[in-house]
Amino acid sequence: WIQIRGLDSEYSKVMGMLYMMTRMGTAKKTTTIFEDVMGKKPQSFRQFVQKNLNAWQR
Repeated sequence: WIQIRGLDSEYSKVMGMLYMMTRMGTAKKTTTIFEDVMGKKPQSFRQFVQKNLNAWQR
């Protein structure tokens, strides 16, 4: 399947691990790292799309 789709095997391994972490509930914790590094509060995906709506519409 990986070869049929033309995906790199390392990429597929990372994506699989991220999927497993999410399914197991180990990715539930939120941190302040984004705010600490960027100096601003993070926004939701919905907020991002609304702010950049022109880029999403073609």
